[in-house]
Amino acid sequence: MKTEKIVCVWIGYCATAADLYADYLDCNYDDEDQPISKFGKDAGLLYYDEDAMESWWFPELTVDRVIEYKDNLPDNELYFDDLLAALLRKDFGSTNFISFMFGESGAHETNEMLFAYEGTPDHTKALTFVFRKTYKTM
Repeated sequence: MKTEKIVCVWIGYCATAADLYADYLDCNYDDEDQPISKFGKDAGLLYYDEDAMESWWFPELTVDRVIEYKDNLPDNELYFDDLLAALLRKDFGSTNFISFMFGESGAHETNEMLFAYEGTPDHTKALTFVFRKTYKTM
C-alpha cells in the first residue's frame, strides 16, 4: 500500500543561525493547546509537528548549497528535481535559510494540514513560500 506524503518549502532571512534555530523556529509552549513559533505565525500554520521539519541556515542561500545538503532530506528522489526548478524561478535576494516541512496522510498522519495549505499569508514579508508537492511512497 502506498502512503501519500507532502513536502512544503519556504525561504527567508534570519541574521544568524542562532536567531533561526533558537528564536524563529522555537515553539512557545505557554499555551500548550496551540504552541506556536514565529515561523508558524509567518507561514500561517497554527500547529505543526516540529519533528517533521528540516531547516538550514547559510550565510547566503544558493541553489548549490541546497543541492549539497539534499541527501539529508527524506524521499528526496521523489521531489528534488521539481524543487530545484521552483527554486531557480525564485529571487533569493538576501535570503539565507530554507525550511522543509513534511506531512503524511493515512494511518500515521503528520502535518496533514499541509495537504490543504495554499502558502504564506499576503502580509508576510519575512518568509516566502516556494514549493509544495505531494508524492507516494511504498
